[in-house]
Amino acid sequence: MPVIAVVDYDMGNLHSACKGLEKAGATTK
Repeated sequence: MPVIAVVDYDMGNLHSACKGLEKAGATTK
């Protein structure tokens, strides 16, 4: 499984982006 890194630059919506990735089957930290 590919690893996707999401970096928080305080741009907002990070939580929503992580939830979307989790629903797509990705593992988030």
